[in-house]
Amino acid sequence: MTGLETAFAALYTNLVEPGLLPIETLLERMSAGPARAYGIEPPRIAVGVPANLVLLDPNASWRVKEEGFRSRSANSWLLGQTLRSKIRLTVAAGRVAFAA
Repeated sequence: MTGLETAFAALYTNLVEPGLLPIETLLERMSAGPARAYGIEPPRIAVGVPANLVLLDPNASWRVKEEGFRSRSANSWLLGQTLRSKIRLTVAAGRVAFAA
């Protein structure tokens, strides 16, 4: 999906950091909100439920570069921009799906 790799950092940099959107709202809109829209149970942390978690470093900054994309599409309106926050680890259905 085009933009998925930069979506959180772009929104964090342009909305959360300047104080236009609380971090809690961004997290809800990128996790529970889409789940509800697709009619699936929103992610939750509970005993016996496979983990769906993201480890985020809000203090990291990074420059968007074409060679850094993992998807097949390397075009982005963010190329060359410096963004704040970095996803360090993603656990989906109890398994590590991404580790930086």
